[in-house]
Amino acid sequence: MNSLKRLAFDRGGQSMYRLVCTQFLNFDKNELDDLGRFRHDVFIKQLKWDLNLTSLEEGIEADEFDTESARYVIAYNENDKIVGCARLIPTYSPYLLSDVFPYLCENELPRDIATWEISRYAAYGHELESLPFDIFKFSMQLAGMHGVKQLVAVTTVAIERYFLRRGVTLSRMGKVNKKGKDKLIALSFPVEQFDDDKLLNIIKTEGSLFFYRSLPESEHFLLS
Repeated sequence: MNSLKRLAFDRGGQSMYRLVCTQFLNFDKNELDDLGRFRHDVFIKQLKWDLNLTSLEEGIEADEFDTESARYVIAYNENDKIVGCARLIPTYSPYLLSDVFPYLCENELPRDIATWEISRYAAYGHELESLPFDIFKFSMQLAGMHGVKQLVAVTTVAIERYFLRRGVTLSRMGKVNKKGKDKLIALSFPVEQFDDDKLLNIIKTEGSLFFYRSLPESEHFLLS
């Protein structure tokens, strides 16, 4: 990425990936287009979601929540190809749960500096515990570094079970609501549960955050 320093690691011939965090304002057009193409491939071509697109360009997915308030975690492989992403939005700005799925939340919707939403989360990884879960943990730790206490998400009951099997602490914000073939649910995750996770190696460089770990053979996985 033009706005970020590129780093390379040699792990005995293993494939590598890197996680990069940046804000919307730090993207140039090419970087945004690459992310939009990855999201279009996952959410529209593969999942065939009916989304409210704001991009006028064919094959690029962007919506009304891709604004200057958003932060992004993007996973790149050794060929600088995007293999995963997540979007983080503070809840004092417009966000997906509040503006599109408020009926999933039984109590007052969060709108404060201590709560962020995670959305547009998808990844390729051979083991679900590797890249996809690392993106989630990295996002939680990143939020905690900014004083955030909880993340909220709109997802499915299947993904809720995925997190519970991996020991993630979470709570439902409302009842399950069926939409098409999916059973939607709003979840809340306390950020502090990964404060002491030693598996993540967060490196600060030139104002950006990088995380490195081996990338196995690819298999598709997504959260929302």
